[in-house]
Amino acid sequence: MTRNSNRKTRVRAVMAAQPNLNFSEAARHVDFTATDEVLAALAPSPIVALAGALNSAGWHRDAARLAEHLAWQPEPDPEADRLRKAADVAAKAADTAPDRRREALQQASNDAGNALSDHLDRGGDPYDDEMLLVRAAVTGLRCAATLADGTAVAAAVADLLDTLRLDFTADAIRYHADVGPIAAPARTESARRANAALHALATAAATPANRDQDWLECIAHLEEARKLARAAADVDRTANTDARLRELVLAHLKTVGVSDAEQQAADFVERVRTGRANTPPDNDAMLWSATSLALDTSLPSDRREIVARQVIAILRRVREPHRRTWGPGDKLPSPPPAKMADIDWAVWMHQKAGNGCYRMSSADRRKYGAGTDEYEGVRVWPFLLDGEGPFTEVSPARK
Repeated sequence: MTRNSNRKTRVRAVMAAQPNLNFSEAARHVDFTATDEVLAALAPSPIVALAGALNSAGWHRDAARLAEHLAWQPEPDPEADRLRKAADVAAKAADTAPDRRREALQQASNDAGNALSDHLDRGGDPYDDEMLLVRAAVTGLRCAATLADGTAVAAAVADLLDTLRLDFTADAIRYHADVGPIAAPARTESARRANAALHALATAAATPANRDQDWLECIAHLEEARKLARAAADVDRTANTDARLRELVLAHLKTVGVSDAEQQAADFVERVRTGRANTPPDNDAMLWSATSLALDTSLPSDRREIVARQVIAILRRVREPHRRTWGPGDKLPSPPPAKMADIDWAVWMHQKAGNGCYRMSSADRRKYGAGTDEYEGVRVWPFLLDGEGPFTEVSPARK
């Protein structure tokens, strides 16, 4: 009663300060501010970020419930701490112990773990952390599926799902089945993908819990939910990237004298989109082959394959801006890249014997087997780009 009275007092104060707001609008403002204040006091984490995204999207009640849960501090549980430590110490000792002691230490770790589970089942742990995260993700996906632009909420969900230990989650989610998709998602690609992620979670929850294979299938459905949530967040980013790709390809095709450059650029971007949606996605070699054939009426045969490789180089630069890519006609950089991947993503190694001389890696020569006779020797930079390009530097992706 006191809490409701206090809320009404705050709503009236907002209405007095902002006469243009009606009661409902002022109440939403109060609810948003109250939850925002709670979240601001918490340490940053993916689940706190999701609560903030829900609050910003207007799902104040769900955000407030989650914020209240996160702000709650459990009573200290020395017995749970003792059992956790015992299980961890025994498990670490078993990793380096001689064979005669390893089995006993593993059993000690298992006994401590079982005792911890029994203790928590009797009330030592007030809630299941893993399922709290899953329930928060479900709420976030349901919110994203109702919004015209749910990409911000979907991004917060994707970040949260990335923190899950899927082996633990697969054990927990099959006993909590209320994770299904909504009946009427918004008519946007982001909402459709968010609802598909909910469907994947529902499929994971419905997986039987009888065999090891069931557990693995559940993990596979959870991984699919992760991918779909990230895809829901990336819808606008992908659209912007495709627009940039079309602009760059069009400029290049005009430069090399393609008469129907506008249509060819549009067709190439559509080809990329279609290939991206295939299962498995089309690789760059397939895109190059299709693009080369499409240019058949626009360029002489000795040029269309080279131009198609240059277009794939543009695609890679747009798709992976953190890596250097070279296509036919590009000069050898100084120093030359030590390792780079060709159009099939086979790796070529720079040879110390000559600047700009490359040889396919031994691993890829074995992978392609009898088809690599022509790759046994050393290839020189410009001819290598013309015949196997584009090439992308193989190096750790920068964050």
